[in-house]
Amino acid sequence: MSEILNITPNPRILLAITNNPISPENALCELIDNSIDAFTVAKEKGMDISDPWIKISLPKKVDVNNGVGRLVIEDNGPGLSPEYAKYAVTAGFSGNNPFDRLGLFGMGFNISTGKLGCKTIFSTCRKIDKQVYSITIDIPAIIESRQFEVPGDYKSKISPDQSGASIEIRDWWPKGKQNYGFVQKLAAKSKPNLREQIGRRYSTWLRKGLRIFVNDEPCPVFNHCVWDSKRFVMRKKHGKINAKFNLNHSFGNEKRCMECWSYIEPDQSSCGNCGESDKIKTKERSIKGWVGIQRYDSKDHFGIDLIRNGRVIRVLEKEAFFTWVDDKGSPVVDYPIDNPYGRIIGEIHMDHVPVDFLKTDFERTSPEWAEAVKFLRGETSLQPERGKLDGVENESPIYKLYQGYRKVRVAGTRDLYMGYWNTESNGPKRISRVIEDEYIEKFKMNSPGYGPKHDEEWFKLVEAADIKPIEGQKECDVCGMQNPESNESCHACGKIFIGKKCISCEQEIAKSSFVCLHCNADQYGTENMPWICSYCSYKRNRPDSNICRKCNKPRGSVDIFELDNLKENSNLRDDLSNDNMSIPLPEGGNMPSMKLFVYDLISPFKLERDNIRIPVCVKHSSTEIHIFIDSDHPAFNAYQDRPEDYISMEIAKWAGEINARHINDKNRPFWSISSLYWATHSSLWKERVELSNQETFNKIDDFFSDLKEELPHLLRNEGEEIYEDLDRQGQSLIMQNMINNNVDISNISKMKEDGEYLEYLPENLIVDIFKRYPEKFLDGNY
Repeated sequence: MSEILNITPNPRILLAITNNPISPENALCELIDNSIDAFTVAKEKGMDISDPWIKISLPKKVDVNNGVGRLVIEDNGPGLSPEYAKYAVTAGFSGNNPFDRLGLFGMGFNISTGKLGCKTIFSTCRKIDKQVYSITIDIPAIIESRQFEVPGDYKSKISPDQSGASIEIRDWWPKGKQNYGFVQKLAAKSKPNLREQIGRRYSTWLRKGLRIFVNDEPCPVFNHCVWDSKRFVMRKKHGKINAKFNLNHSFGNEKRCMECWSYIEPDQSSCGNCGESDKIKTKERSIKGWVGIQRYDSKDHFGIDLIRNGRVIRVLEKEAFFTWVDDKGSPVVDYPIDNPYGRIIGEIHMDHVPVDFLKTDFERTSPEWAEAVKFLRGETSLQPERGKLDGVENESPIYKLYQGYRKVRVAGTRDLYMGYWNTESNGPKRISRVIEDEYIEKFKMNSPGYGPKHDEEWFKLVEAADIKPIEGQKECDVCGMQNPESNESCHACGKIFIGKKCISCEQEIAKSSFVCLHCNADQYGTENMPWICSYCSYKRNRPDSNICRKCNKPRGSVDIFELDNLKENSNLRDDLSNDNMSIPLPEGGNMPSMKLFVYDLISPFKLERDNIRIPVCVKHSSTEIHIFIDSDHPAFNAYQDRPEDYISMEIAKWAGEINARHINDKNRPFWSISSLYWATHSSLWKERVELSNQETFNKIDDFFSDLKEELPHLLRNEGEEIYEDLDRQGQSLIMQNMINNNVDISNISKMKEDGEYLEYLPENLIVDIFKRYPEKFLDGNY
């Protein structure tokens, strides 16, 4: 005997599915996805919405704590019919095809609304409808009644042409329930932070014209701070490597059943799973977007954004692209390896790659994922030496970027990094993190030359790192004209270098101006009183004199030792500065935490007055110490002293002065300058100046590794001569090195001619060649 069974699930299924692990932000995004899909459907049906928007109204934290308030998400999309609305809110139903849509109701709707609150009111209408249809889902009431029946009501439209949908969530879960506190986390979240997070996830849609509001404020579009594709570096092995690769790669088409989403073989005309033949759709499997180099490096802000149907699923993904699994199954970090900073970034759209149920990650075991990763990063390690061992050619875009931009060896155009010319090392040096942060803020504000579409101002500092300044000259950043260092304004375009505000009109004028060029106001008045020289502090200068009687400087000349003047003529050194400096004291304990700022003076600015020149200048307050280093001073070039020594000495002196009340005859030896110097030096610079065998060997290895890459360029005209002068043992060593690195030596004649073999010279031979051709390496050539 047979029977018919009623397998309608217990109403408690609604409560059970709300226990899925999902963050409040992801729950909100699930509901945003539904609205976005509605706009997509409207466009496909020829009903494109001209000004699409999604408005999110969050309850106040205090209201949520008091059990009141509501969360509302509404849009001006095409809306749903009452019949379809009933299906859309049904647990387990999905009217969405997972290959073209983000959400479109179904299980994601039930999970998100159920986690946020006990009661959900879903309302919708189309332009052709005369009324708004609404459905109320009260989970506790459904569980109590043990039935899935929920009320559906009609109400009047606000205006005849109203269309769209709204989701209102209220009646928060009480204490003792699993989802208690879930909506509280969302209500407590910083609204600017939440807008930024939503803007980041949906920037693809925001760029297309969609507007998303949180509490009436728009979510901002996120843009990566990437170099323009016209920027590049040159590498001996790989030639020109652009800083950005735009990608549009197709893996071919596939057929899917839109009824059950099964894969259809190319020669099949119907679904082998459900039998449908009129619901088969051809879908392109493709990767679109770009990968490139960020204009600054960062410890955490690098990686690839992975996007599906316009929503960022993975933000700054690193593991998939920068970690390699070797033949033993062990993970190997490929990037970054030279230091913790990285700058490879990207935005990749992979609409055909499936995602997990909660849309927090792609299905990494799927063939689509494996195919996409292989295209983007290749089948080998990114590290050249490891890659050679794999024996597979790697032409992937991320591999190419790695070869050109693995690390910043030298600021300037060589490695495409901002910097300046440092007189201490007589070469390029990267800019400070402080200036970087200023540029990043200008990028976010889309300032001309700094924003997403224009990188000209950033690139000016890249070029500046390659230019050795002319002695006694400074360059105008407006017109590029070289001016004497003492000039207060550019003699070509009038740009003010050293200025002040007019006492009358407050326009900027040169520091030593007596009369304003804008309003003709007298800057010093007509009182018959002696004036004080701001340069040397002499107090008895005649009222009618414009030159100081003591130092012969013009009236209004700037004191070179003023803090602002010193900052204006120096570059901050991140490597020597310290945001939380605390020096151990001789008798136990530490000094209060201070901020240490160390600067390099910009040549030809000197710490000099009355023909007396000093190596460093110190300015300090109760919380900060500013130390300015004159790198051109003989102490640092002729005597080879280190800046660290002078910094420690100045801090030691200052520490002794502020602790003078603690010093007596008994403990005085422990408070000597040398004792405090040692405490400071060992605390601040231990890892920087302490020598160890392994560290020395590592530095030597890094040095020779970098030098070998440059040898074919440095000695390109001497390649054949050097090879022929080598003895048989030297030539054999080179050949063996090339064989060990999987280099094809069948065309050794050409390699000798263009110097390609020089990259595989043993270190002892490099030293011999340096002694023979010192001019090829010195004077800034390397």
